[in-house]
Amino acid sequence: MIGVGYSAAKNPRTAAEEAVTKALAMVKGHAQHACIVFATVGYSQSVLLEEVRKKVGDVPMVGCSGAGVIAPGVADESNHCLVVMLLADPRIRLRTAAVARIDDSHAAGRDLGKSLGLGIEKDARCLLLFPCGLNAVMDDLVPALEEHLGADLPIIGGLAADNLLRDKTYQYHNWRVYEGGVSAAILSGDFDLITDVSHGCVPIGLEMEVTKAQGNRLHEIDHRPVMDVLTECVGEGIIKDFGKVALHFCIGQLTDSDLTQSYDRYIIRYIAKYDAASRSISLPVKMEIGNKIWVTRRDRDKMFAASGNSIKKLREKLGARIPFLVMDINCVGRGKIVLADSEKHDLLHTFQNNLAPGIPWIGFFSYGEFCPIGRRNIFHNYTDVFALFVWR
Repeated sequence: MIGVGYSAAKNPRTAAEEAVTKALAMVKGHAQHACIVFATVGYSQSVLLEEVRKKVGDVPMVGCSGAGVIAPGVADESNHCLVVMLLADPRIRLRTAAVARIDDSHAAGRDLGKSLGLGIEKDARCLLLFPCGLNAVMDDLVPALEEHLGADLPIIGGLAADNLLRDKTYQYHNWRVYEGGVSAAILSGDFDLITDVSHGCVPIGLEMEVTKAQGNRLHEIDHRPVMDVLTECVGEGIIKDFGKVALHFCIGQLTDSDLTQSYDRYIIRYIAKYDAASRSISLPVKMEIGNKIWVTRRDRDKMFAASGNSIKKLREKLGARIPFLVMDINCVGRGKIVLADSEKHDLLHTFQNNLAPGIPWIGFFSYGEFCPIGRRNIFHNYTDVFALFVWR
């Protein structure tokens, strides 16, 4: 049995009471053995988790803060919202680990991989991963994880987010709150995982070349300061109101040729931070001199068309089977920044009604998403990730 409960109450104690009560009603008295929590940053994070723990019990848990939460019939991007999932079915198990602070992404991935890799079970099906969306570099974190867990274990998850201020994000592990860290869990059991991911971005200019970069920090494009180039492409707003404008525009790179048919011509990179002193930007992945890039923007028509195609592919993969759980990690750049509330909810209802009506559904709005393509773990931006859990 799996229970999901949601609340938009502003008081953390009230929110915990409402969400957990709803989740407990769904598990119908079965003893819960694990918990996943997503919440927005308007709450006192420690108070919120402590109140959930009091009602759930001291079971293993993971989760993170998001720019909003997703539940059955709900896509809430308010400053106060919470979703709680309770696992009360012995056929699915959860093992957790965390790194309190990411100072070095490779070291964090290594330490997390070592901890989770100890005694990893043969029926491990996927890794849930929730790193900070402001300071983690995926090109270092993920390979270090895979050194200890193997590259064949699918990674599902997203980067923890805040309320678009790009100030602080939070990660949850066994009822502790970390800031700038990473939490994770291996899900094991007698189930299959069915996934799909899509984005709705298009290039708005010509191909450009990275001419100065250091790690994940981009300084120059075509031998010009990166912010001069971006200002020409998208206007002065990128400097005056970076937090908002940068959610509309992003960096595109060519997708590896072996993934193009099953994904898209471009893979999208989120602009995580702008450093005014150096007039540089940072991305959640590394940039190298000579990389070819494009400035891209979201396209509503492409977004809806890609979503429809995603539903079709997932339905084909499901066949006659019915999922017992859906995890939905959606980019903050596909939420209220772009879509009216009615459009956003219509899109969610279309997915839920076509894929898993009445089935537990949980997720959050993130600063980046994880979903495999084929047998390769890929980090994405500006995408919607669906992971459908189906009993074998």
